[in-house]
Amino acid sequence: MRILIVEDQADIRDVLCEILSQAGHVITSTTNYHEAAALLAAPGAAGWCDLMVSDVVLPGGSGHDLAAQARSRGVRVLLCSGHPERLAELERLGVAHLRKPFTLRCLLVRVGDLLAAPAPTAATANARGRAGEDAASYTFESN
Repeated sequence: MRILIVEDQADIRDVLCEILSQAGHVITSTTNYHEAAALLAAPGAAGWCDLMVSDVVLPGGSGHDLAAQARSRGVRVLLCSGHPERLAELERLGVAHLRKPFTLRCLLVRVGDLLAAPAPTAATANARGRAGEDAASYTFESN
């Protein structure tokens, strides 16, 4: 499957890319909101990405806004954050998410769950608001 990773911290981005690549996924990564938004909005780009894994807080914009754009293009979304107030909002919105720090095993399980679920359609993306997911939300922490 094809995954877009949006993470401004190089060490985290590198680990995410490496682990998901080793799991057999094709990875594209960006460092900020504007790069990711351009990739998602490019003409003819629909269908190139199955899942976007993004930090909530990004240079230039919000992971929430990217999630809405991704879902409108039929892309599944997984948001990550270590900020308790952001996590509470993700829970309230029913957004698929991981709580930083998370284990690599938890990342792989959550990514697998999301990729096994049907991709959102424009109708389901609009019906659920900005970024809600069909599947139940999960919060994973390192143990």
